[in-house]
Amino acid sequence: MLLFADTHSSGTTPMHTVAGLGQAVSYLDSLGGADAVQRHNLSLRNAMWQELKGLAAEPELAAAGLRLLSPPPGSELASSIVSFSVARDFMDAAELAAKLKQDHAIIVKTKPHHNPEFPDGDANWINSMRLSWHVFNSQADVRTMATALRAIISGAL
Repeated sequence: MLLFADTHSSGTTPMHTVAGLGQAVSYLDSLGGADAVQRHNLSLRNAMWQELKGLAAEPELAAAGLRLLSPPPGSELASSIVSFSVARDFMDAAELAAKLKQDHAIIVKTKPHHNPEFPDGDANWINSMRLSWHVFNSQADVRTMATALRAIISGAL
């Protein structure tokens, strides 16, 4: 029978992680705490949602088929993420993301044109982008994103 000594130790304590966590909590507190950060993030998300709604309503941009996928501001389902799609026959989301990165230094998450996660194989409507807003972003970033989207969509029409 093999017995192990009861040392109550799981190895070396990662002190850099402990110190880093303390600094992260201090930084969060300096911003007003988690609730203040959440309010900030939601305000950016809601501003972007409104910008996207405005872009979708512009008659000269209608051919892009911009469609909001996230719930509206004030919804209990809203998070700091806002997602939207463009029409498949207008532009592939990956191409739009590449233009945002190349021309405007904006990096976004895309959902592919075809999603094999769906068993019926017909999920082509998922031609979308996800914008994740956080404490490091500002209202200026929202305006930059909206301006970049308008420029790319206008240039492609």
